[in-house]
Amino acid sequence: PVLAEGQLTQLGVSLLSGAVAGVIATIVSQPADAVLTRMKDAESVDAATVISEMWAKGGPTGFFAGLGSRCVWAGAIIAGQFLLYEVCKGVFQITADDLSLFLDVIGSIELGSGMAGLRN
Repeated sequence: PVLAEGQLTQLGVSLLSGAVAGVIATIVSQPADAVLTRMKDAESVDAATVISEMWAKGGPTGFFAGLGSRCVWAGAIIAGQFLLYEVCKGVFQITADDLSLFLDVIGSIELGSGMAGLRN
């Protein structure tokens, strides 16, 4: 709440939050992305074969090759998206109450359509 008082502080928090979210998402998805990239390069090789080869060549660290550059890229991209969201909120003067109202309306629409399906 205290950090939300200053516009510059809000933007900084959003930027940092986006960077952290991007890095965490990259770390979590890196092993699967590494396997998919190798499968794409080899074309006719299945996932089990690629995983076995990667494990034999590099052990667990083989699944995290290139992690640093992906973290920088994803952290910057997601931070930019978070920053853009905050800037747009400021430009259009959207408050937390506006967002709550919007979500309430969407929720009631979803409940209404769900109830219609139950009636049929």
